[in-house]
Amino acid sequence: MNMNNMNNCVNPVNIKSTKKILEQMSNCICKIKNNQLIGNGFFCKIPLKDNNKITVLMTSYQIINETYFNNNNQIILFMNDYNEQKIIYYNPMRNIYYNKIYNITIIEINDYDNMNMNNFLEIDDDNLFGNNIKTFYENKSIYILHYINNGKASVSYGKINSLLQNNINHMCYIESSSIGGPILNLTNNKVIGLTLFGNQGTIINYPIEDFINRYQTQQQINMINNFNPNMNINMNMNINNFGIQGLNLGMMNLNIQRIGGI
Repeated sequence: MNMNNMNNCVNPVNIKSTKKILEQMSNCICKIKNNQLIGNGFFCKIPLKDNNKITVLMTSYQIINETYFNNNNQIILFMNDYNEQKIIYYNPMRNIYYNKIYNITIIEINDYDNMNMNNFLEIDDDNLFGNNIKTFYENKSIYILHYINNGKASVSYGKINSLLQNNINHMCYIESSSIGGPILNLTNNKVIGLTLFGNQGTIINYPIEDFINRYQTQQQINMINNFNPNMNINMNMNINNFGIQGLNLGMMNLNIQRIGGI
């Protein structure tokens, strides 16, 4: 096989990485039903600027969004090939982030949700927030974890064809129910994106950065209010009724809404 053909091949996977992927399939992804829509979600740890991490459920905005929570007070999650079921309840103290442009919803996971926090996926933060991610990730070997139409947790291997702004074009096998599954770097088993329809995905660096900035801003507000209860800081960034329009994240204007609280 000549070198040009070798460049089109997915990198080999050793025993250690294969065991890791099997653990991720069993513990880190879930199937979500929203009426007639069926998609995926995944549990992930987001690194904060103070070296702490927040645990979250990520999914597609098309599956879970403001309209969903206006009509429902819970999300039912099916895991481990339907052998486990978890329920995430909506309440005003839960931090929920919506980003329609990047087609992503991020939902805070708390201790009382009874999740195994040790099994959460990691963000590829060493590479995802660099200055030249297009060059780094294009032609990179990846895999997608998802529940496909046969109802079984599966893994699809492939490569990234191109990365343009927030759009990932890849060669992994997917089905209509694959939306919302994580796209992971095969080299280190860490998350870089979220699966959409038609061999497309979205890179998650910009929404993660935005989520971190807002989360830590709200933490500072809470600390000040707790230090002086008589001081009521009233900011438009209050998460109980959060909305920003036209936020410029370098390449485009985003229309983002967020509800919930910390």
